[in-house]
Amino acid sequence: MKLNNRFIFGLLSILLAAVIAFVALPTIAKQTNGKTEIVRVTKPVLKGEQLSADNTESVEVGSYNLPPNIARSLEDVKGLWHLIR
Repeated sequence: MKLNNRFIFGLLSILLAAVIAFVALPTIAKQTNGKTEIVRVTKPVLKGEQLSADNTESVEVGSYNLPPNIARSLEDVKGLWHLIR
């Protein structure tokens, strides 16, 4: 049985599509769908007021494209003064 070039290219295309569908795409999706906890302000904070558990909360958000200096726990912001520029 002689295989022609069209059959070989078709078989390789199907194999490549399977690798992309079952290996590459799930890996990329896992990296971009990661979750992390951050701290956000829940109430208006007046100038000179300290950040505390009363006016902040911890929430879970997607971790893709977050800046490196984001507050990830209440201890990161507890006692900081709010300044209006």
